[in-house]
Amino acid sequence: MGTADIGPRDNFVRSVSRPSGQINLSLSCLYIAAESVPGLDVPLYMGRISEISERIRQRVQSRMSLFDSLYALNGLMFDELDMRGNVGNYYDIRNSLLNKVIDRKLGIPISLSILYMEVGNRIGIPLSGVNMSRHFLLSAGEGDALVFVDPFRQGRIYSRWECLRLLGGLGDPPHDSNKLDRLERTYLPKADNKLILARVLNNMKMIHTHTGEFDAAIADAERIHYLMPWNWRNVGDIAHLHGRSGHARDAYDMLSRMVQMMPPHEDVSLQLDSLEMLKPLAENDDFVDPEKIHEIPFFRI
Repeated sequence: MGTADIGPRDNFVRSVSRPSGQINLSLSCLYIAAESVPGLDVPLYMGRISEISERIRQRVQSRMSLFDSLYALNGLMFDELDMRGNVGNYYDIRNSLLNKVIDRKLGIPISLSILYMEVGNRIGIPLSGVNMSRHFLLSAGEGDALVFVDPFRQGRIYSRWECLRLLGGLGDPPHDSNKLDRLERTYLPKADNKLILARVLNNMKMIHTHTGEFDAAIADAERIHYLMPWNWRNVGDIAHLHGRSGHARDAYDMLSRMVQMMPPHEDVSLQLDSLEMLKPLAENDDFVDPEKIHEIPFFRI
């Protein structure tokens, strides 16, 4: 689980430098948290997740149905442990840090889903992330037995039809299974571990940017880059955040990289013009008044 002589960033990079299915999701989440919480005892919280898993393992029998297993897990997570969605302070950064979620028993959809999924998978309940556009759910089962679980709403269970109906704007989903399959692939796509971690970090990046903690937001975006090095929009975010911090050289380097990565059909004129305006600032000094950088078109966005 890492050694004392390397930091949380190195531990995180090492933990995600493998195929998505081999990533230890809870461990990687704790390494994310460790960069925000110096001295975080990662093995302690891995142990706490194991303790929760062992408590429910004693109640879930191998012959139990999927529904009975989910109801047992819901009883532990939401009745006994009193895990809750933090409706009152949704954008509190602590909602994204797995150790804080465990301690405070509060989280947002994705962090509660991660904890629920990690506990469930350890005891043989096959759960997967569902990457909805404005929410995050879990799926369990397959085929006609497929159901969706919402840990943010105390583990409420939906059928595939009910889940699609909740999305709104689709009308009543068809009852034809082939049509449901197509809608599910479009609107309820599965999320692998790298995508889940990137979504956690993207939430953090948004919050840190909103609160003006640009160095923290840069750290979030840099870790997204380890997960999705092909994501040129995230590289642009790194450039933009460096600009807002007054880091002219870093902003120039990352904006240059963004231009190199952008697909051929994308218009790069804004970026190229902005690079020309930024170049003298980057050549003369590493740090400049952020307001000067803000005058450059790309950094006004």
